[in-house]
Parts: sequence; C-alpha cells; structure tokens
Amino acid sequence: MTRKSKFNNGSVKISNDIITLIAGKAALDVEGVYCLISKQGEEIFRVDNNAARALNIEIGRNSVMVDVDLVIKNDFKIREVCREVQEKIAKDINVMTGLEVSVVNVNVEKLQFN
Repeated sequence: MTRKSKFNNGSVKISNDIITLIAGKAALDVEGVYCLISKQGEEIFRVDNNAARALNIEIGRNSVMVDVDLVIKNDFKIREVCREVQEKIAKDINVMTGLEVSVVNVNVEKLQFN
C-alpha cells in the first residue's frame, strides 16, 4: 500500500518500500543490534531491498504498524535494545514522512555470541 497526501500544489506518495528502508536503517543504527534476520534465517546487515524480508509494514489511514525481526548482540540487555529499536523506528518514520507509528513489534530471533 502507498500512503498519499494531497497538498495545494500536488500530492506526495510514500510507498511501503520507503517505510521499510527507514525502519530497517533505524533498527540497524541501534547499538546492540547485530543484524536484521529474515523468516528463512538470512542475516541482513545493510538496508537494501533485502531488508523487506525482515520487516513487515502496514500503513493504515492514520498510522503505520511495523514488525521487525532481528539478532541482538549477547552482551547487551535485550529489553533495553528492543525499546531503543521501537523508539528509533517510530521517531525516524515520523520525522522523515510525517506519519505516526502506532506499533513497533520487535521479534528477537537469535543472539549473536562473540
């Protein structure tokens, strides 16, 4: 789905792919996140078209819902990292698109041991 906004001089469309890239980069920027991970177990270290395999984005009328699957480094507190991921994804999507984020679900699929 694409989010479309109308303005006096035209309209702006924001695709799910853009929201996915913003959310993926935000998650990877949080200290303690090792990588994103797809449902098939593929580790994703950079934000590109593969990031969609680790994220599910739903754009509603007034809000965005995000599910993200990731791997956490073992020497970090899981809850704190997840809270930071939720906050960063919500903030970055809002700042870059103006859309409100209603839910960010973080699924920790693995721990990365050094």
